Formats: sequence, C-alpha cells, structure tokens
Amino acid sequence: MLPNILEKINRIKENLPRKKLYLAELVGLFLVVVIFYWLANSSGVFFPIRNKTPLKKTALTPTPTLAFKYAHYPIPAPLPQGKQTYIVSRGAGSTGPNFQQISIEPFDPKKGETQKIDVKVGSNATMKAVKVTLNTDYEVKTYDAKLKEGTKINGVWEAVVVINDSHDYVYRVRVEAEDSVEPSSVTLTIR
Repeated sequence: MLPNILEKINRIKENLPRKKLYLAELVGLFLVVVIFYWLANSSGVFFPIRNKTPLKKTALTPTPTLAFKYAHYPIPAPLPQGKQTYIVSRGAGSTGPNFQQISIEPFDPKKGETQKIDVKVGSNATMKAVKVTLNTDYEVKTYDAKLKEGTKINGVWEAVVVINDSHDYVYRVRVEAEDSVEPSSVTLTIR
C-alpha cells in the first residue's frame, strides 16, 4: 500500500508546475510539524521530557522565631544585657531642653518584662513634660516620664514601660522634652 501512495505522489509531482510543487511541499511540511506538535502535547511519546503530572504543592512553613513582616531579613545580632547608658550632646547654639544622658535598663527585655528609661535633661526654663516613645517591631507607644530626681529645670526623668512586643528588627527610643520656651527631641536608633 505504501508503494502505491508514493507512486501517486510522484505522478502528482510530475503533473504540477514548479510553483505549485513548492507550495505543496510547504503545506506538507507544515502538516508534519502540526502533527508532531499535536502528538507531543497529547501523549508525550515523541517528547518524553514533557511531563503532564502536576507538581506537588509544598506548603511553606514560616520559621516561628522570625516575625512574618521581617522574615526576609537576616537574624539580627544579640543585644547587650543589663543597663546601657548613652551620653547625648547638642550644638552650642541649641535652644530648648538639653538632653545629657539616656539610660535603658534592661537594654534587651523580653516580652512581659518591665523596662526603665531614664533621661537626664536640663533647661533654662521649667520643664513642662518629658515623653518617651518606644518604636518596636509592631508597636509604637508613647509613655509619660515622671521626675525621678532633681528639679524641673535640671533633673532625671523616668518612664516605666511594660514590653508587649518584640524588638528584633525595629528598636527605637525617641525622647521629647518640652519646657516653657520650646520643645526638643532626640532619637536613639538601636535597630
């Protein structure tokens, strides 16, 4: 049967003009490509690389020690334990309250622990208020500081904070003081 088909194709080729012969060869080549493409996509016999089995879906489990918001960041270095004290200074021409020292104890508190932030601040006028804003991974809270020792012109103010959030990636302490003349602020960026 195959020789009969080949003889018929040869007879057709002999009877066709040369332009039509090229067109017939192009159409035949196109059909062969379409058939191979169809076979490859339907059975995978000709192209065994193509695999139609669905990929297994693997569930991504977050690491429980990392905050989801910061999961793509590297694990931070540990903070020092105990009390940390920072000396703060401003330019000679600065006006308003002048921060001298900020102490944080404990410096690396755990959730549920109490943290004390002491601020030594002086001014030429009477201090109206001192506030401490603690910015952690997921919270920003402001606390009023109370005069611990000294006077409202030159004294140590203390804010007592109960830690409810982690500070693995964001840990900033902003101190704002306002006297009868003007406000002043300083920010310690720890993380």
